[in-house]
Amino acid sequence: MPTPLASIIANKVRPALRELTPRFWSDAELLDICKDGIKDLWGAVLDVHGEHYLVVDETNVSIAASGTQLTGVPDRCFRVQYLEPRDTTSNGTAPWLTFVPAKYKSEEFAYARSLSSADVSSLTRMYYAVAGEGSPVSAPVVYIAPKLNSALNLRLAYNPTLEVGVNNPVPGESDLALKAWTLAFAMAKESPDNTPNPGWLSVYATEKASIITRIIPRQEQEPEYVSGMFEGWS
Repeated sequence: MPTPLASIIANKVRPALRELTPRFWSDAELLDICKDGIKDLWGAVLDVHGEHYLVVDETNVSIAASGTQLTGVPDRCFRVQYLEPRDTTSNGTAPWLTFVPAKYKSEEFAYARSLSSADVSSLTRMYYAVAGEGSPVSAPVVYIAPKLNSALNLRLAYNPTLEVGVNNPVPGESDLALKAWTLAFAMAKESPDNTPNPGWLSVYATEKASIITRIIPRQEQEPEYVSGMFEGWS
């Protein structure tokens, strides 16, 4: 079961602050600090590329006929992981189509933009480039080329911006790391120069490194087959 943030504050942070009843630090103040720690850990976990925060959207994303960018990209989309037609069966409208990430200014993308609208049933490759500020400012803009002569529904796998609720959403037994982060920055309030406590920052750094080591790799069973060395590259 995930740990409620309030219990981390009450059971781990307040005893270390020697203030079981709020006086100098309010619960709301400590919770805000703790949530900043969650966001820092989220970024570190996200960068191990272990699909801990993967979301698959099979409802909203599509390409309009003659469109140059995707429509329906979720506002919370922080990082695009994968794109494919929503219907990937042999009876789908785009059975051979694969999506390839590329720089918008690259030669292949520029050439694809110059083409007339393609028949979706015969197209084998489409380039896409993620642009714009992205979440949490706004949904990213995903440009595509070449254009299609008919609309196409898509499946989008992406990492969303983290929404912190009442529970700790960081995997890998991260309660101690959050305790250390919260203590370090809470103690800055009583420091003459308002800097975080270096001892607890060191504990946080150690715990953060341990979490990242602990959560990868996620799968350790031996594969039943080995893919070709250059398979999937072009």
